[in-house]
Amino acid sequence: MHVTATGEYTDEDAKILLARIATAAHAQDSPNILIDCLDLRGSLSMRQRIELAASVLQMRINSLLHGQPTRYRTAVVARPPLAHPHRHFLRLLVERNMRVAVCDTVEEALAWLGIGAQPSQPNL
Repeated sequence: MHVTATGEYTDEDAKILLARIATAAHAQDSPNILIDCLDLRGSLSMRQRIELAASVLQMRINSLLHGQPTRYRTAVVARPPLAHPHRHFLRLLVERNMRVAVCDTVEEALAWLGIGAQPSQPNL
């Protein structure tokens, strides 16, 4: 699954987008998710980043409680200021056994996912 996010965003927008992506991911067969955020504009405070990570972790817990184990490898293509230079958000997720990477380019993300061709884009 390939999602391209564009425009201005807030922390609440990011939470809504990630929830929609999680819902769409459960309905598809591919274990790979590519989220292209290169055209997304905005910035999150450290507190907002932590809250966003907590929201993602809560979605994972809810999925597990409903018998939907997380089987996805997720590559996010983003650069600062969206991607924190020290990858704090990423570390929180990886330390909790989520398979996620933040990449600088779509090509790098596809390679991390082990995909040679561009995946199709759903309308979210």
